Amino acid sequence: MTQPITAEDLKVIEILADLPDEDREWIAERCVEQTAKAGEIVFTPGSPAENMYFLLSGALEFRRTDRQADAPNFIARAGATTGLIPFSRMKTINGQGRALSDSRAALFPATRFPDLLKRIPALEPRLVALLTDRVRETERREHEYERFRLLGRISAGMAHELNNPVAAARQATTELRDRIDAIHRFTIEMVEAGVDAQALQGLNNERLEVARRHPPALEPIERSEREEAMTNRLAEAGVPEPWVSAATFVAAGITCEELRAASECIPAPSLKPVLCWMAAAVSADTLLREVSQATLRVSDLVNAVKAYTQMDRPSAKEFVDVRKGIEAALALFQSRIEDKHITVSRQFADLPQVAVYAADINQVWANLISNAIDAVDVGGQITLMGCREGAAHVRIDVMDDGVGIPEDMQERVWEPFFTTKEVGQGTGLGLDIVRRIVVRRHEGTVSLRSSPGDTVFTVILPTN
Repeated sequence: MTQPITAEDLKVIEILADLPDEDREWIAERCVEQTAKAGEIVFTPGSPAENMYFLLSGALEFRRTDRQADAPNFIARAGATTGLIPFSRMKTINGQGRALSDSRAALFPATRFPDLLKRIPALEPRLVALLTDRVRETERREHEYERFRLLGRISAGMAHELNNPVAAARQATTELRDRIDAIHRFTIEMVEAGVDAQALQGLNNERLEVARRHPPALEPIERSEREEAMTNRLAEAGVPEPWVSAATFVAAGITCEELRAASECIPAPSLKPVLCWMAAAVSADTLLREVSQATLRVSDLVNAVKAYTQMDRPSAKEFVDVRKGIEAALALFQSRIEDKHITVSRQFADLPQVAVYAADINQVWANLISNAIDAVDVGGQITLMGCREGAAHVRIDVMDDGVGIPEDMQERVWEPFFTTKEVGQGTGLGLDIVRRIVVRRHEGTVSLRSSPGDTVFTVILPTN
């Protein structure tokens, strides 16, 4: 059973608390009570926005249902004013409202807004400030969400990228332990077979020479032929499982002729442990190279993240090479690029350094490149171009050969919350953030030109 709203009830509302009793009484007489139990839905998406909510007790949660489940929500607590506020252009409710606890609200109808502002002029600046704060807070939370969402995509790619070299390094170190044990075992066998110190030194020199050179890339047929010949050679010497050692020697670029020359001074009875020792030593060197390459890849990825976030840099403007920021963004999205078999072309002229807020401008490159990756089909192409633009600016173009953006949507892509992606796939804030960073924060320009198979986002930044 509904109860009438009283002036005393409205004392808990922050913007009404200091009004004269007769003004609060006037407002109360025109309000309708709404109560809700904890968990109850109080309004649904698409409902007309017809009332201003004065929340007298409890708490309400507002969540946009056209967004992903982790999208930020808004919570109003007792004393708050929410819903449709005078001067707002909201026509319908674009989300769902749910009571977090037993709640009671006074609903003031929008049809009485003119009367309210005429009777109580003091409310106008308060309501304008309330609306401004709500817009500002919504933008702040949504932009923060967009940053975290982009970081989440980057983190997912990083996890994928890091997993490969880490797994390779772990596998290589496991195998390396076996090879080192084999080296020790075959060294003992060589000594027992009478191989002297001079011969051992010569064999080790040969191993070091092999480790320093880069093995040639072989076609499958040529590799198979070499492995077959090497297998026969090792089998003649009595090497166990000669095909395994043969693959090791061929992968390292060792030919049968080189192996024969290295071992021709070795007596026949000693040849078997010598060849086994060499196979284990060469394999160990190969595994060490794999570990080195894997850890270098990890280091490159960490440096890419560091370059993207600029986490050890000051927050003031500094002169940077924008190409490094673009390359950092590409490194972070490498797994997505590889998954779609995208070709990335770089065409950079001699670019001067640019004075920017490095972390912010790197977010611009990340957003534009991420959008381009989403836009192209499997096997598509992304082109990144950079050049001077006059005497005091640089120009960066991010181009893709995707389906393009329809002409009637090209102006709207800059609007907050507008997206051409499927529901749940985009926030509609990426390009708004790009524009704010480039135009407001750096006094540059950003523009779009798009047709099927040719979409170009152009960023122009002042060098100082």
